[in-house]
Amino acid sequence: AFGVDFSVASDPETYERDLLNVNRGLLKYGTTSYCPTIVSSSAAVYHKLDQLKPEPPSLVLTLRVLSSTRPVLVLKVLQANATNGFEDFKAVYGFEGKTPEAQAELTKKSQNSVCIITCAPELDGIMETIPDLVKCGITVSVGHSMANVSQAEEAVHKGATFITHLFNAMPQFHHRDPGVIGLLGSSQDLPRPYYGLICDGIHVHPNSLTERIFNSSFPHSVITLDACIRNFIQFTKCSLIEALEAVTLHPAVLLGIQETKGVIKPGADADLVFLSDDLYVKRVFVAGEEVDLDSIDVQITEKF
Repeated sequence: AFGVDFSVASDPETYERDLLNVNRGLLKYGTTSYCPTIVSSSAAVYHKLDQLKPEPPSLVLTLRVLSSTRPVLVLKVLQANATNGFEDFKAVYGFEGKTPEAQAELTKKSQNSVCIITCAPELDGIMETIPDLVKCGITVSVGHSMANVSQAEEAVHKGATFITHLFNAMPQFHHRDPGVIGLLGSSQDLPRPYYGLICDGIHVHPNSLTERIFNSSFPHSVITLDACIRNFIQFTKCSLIEALEAVTLHPAVLLGIQETKGVIKPGADADLVFLSDDLYVKRVFVAGEEVDLDSIDVQITEKF
């Protein structure tokens, strides 16, 4: 986002500065809370998770928690991740070889910093780990995966509740084995998972987004969130309320923070975004205080 990759190791001062720039940029386009994301990386990057812990409400931006995503296919096909990325992740966050005291401290640290983990359930050791992650309060997402439909259903049965960018980085729908996408029409007695969509009109063709797809989704992309809302309404013909719930209430419910985020009610955080009639950001409030959007010198050229 805004030229910053949270997975690239840098000195603490630079990392904090980049984080602040992303926070301010996202605010300008109507995002008041988000999960910074890292991919499978070196141990040095994982140790930076402490820098991404939730901060007190401020005009900078409310940081909820960290989303740690492990795109296996990027590592396997694009080779864009650290070669030893997953092994480093286990070395930093795994229980193996650690004392009970260290394990307890690790669990506490994970609960305070890691919110979402995207994983491929067909890989050795992943499936049986899902229930433990859920017990730690971590949302488990299926993504960057070659899982068949049976493996995907088993992952949901064990506690996975989300699909990372549906249609992308996964096998396409096949009538004999619909794969991860088949979770949306599963005949098993399973809760239907939430799923993200890249609503830029490129990663997913608009014809794939019908009037039936918005009930459990929320759009996200490499473009701004307000642009995704406009595209989502145009592509799916959903109502404004349904589109807004997809980027507010649905993510909050997924993360279990719907009492304070994604809703307007007594006791909730006063994070508010005012949109124009054509759905462009006009005003933003964080913790009840208005953000001076004119002071944020960040621009994105919308191409989609």
